[in-house]
Amino acid sequence: MPAPELHRVKTSALLPEALVELAVAHKWNSAICSGIGGVSEVKLAYYDLPKREYLTFDIEGIVELVSLNGNLTELDGRPFWHFHAIVSDKTGRTFGGHLMSCKVALTIEIAVWSMEKKYTRTLEESTGLRLLND
Repeated sequence: MPAPELHRVKTSALLPEALVELAVAHKWNSAICSGIGGVSEVKLAYYDLPKREYLTFDIEGIVELVSLNGNLTELDGRPFWHFHAIVSDKTGRTFGGHLMSCKVALTIEIAVWSMEKKYTRTLEESTGLRLLND
């Protein structure tokens, strides 16, 4: 695997859209990433398997993006980022889950390790999730 590339996601950008655009611009087939920064308008989720749906919750205000981890695959012919995040408020209280969306309030610094192999996802009927193909 090549060395990571470090990128800055600018203020006011929306995730995951900004990182989809970055993937297209760099022609990444697949990748893994790790990031930190400051974000707002955070929407996280927990996947409820019995209900087969994401239960979302919003985090108010500007918060620290303590950890952003994810992978880039192809879904329906387009780049698709799957992210999990931990954010903390001004008291240090943390919240985590599947990152549905957020707005960059300050910046996001993200390290991306691109891969030559193109990974894809397929709907798994038993879970209702689009899971990674090997």
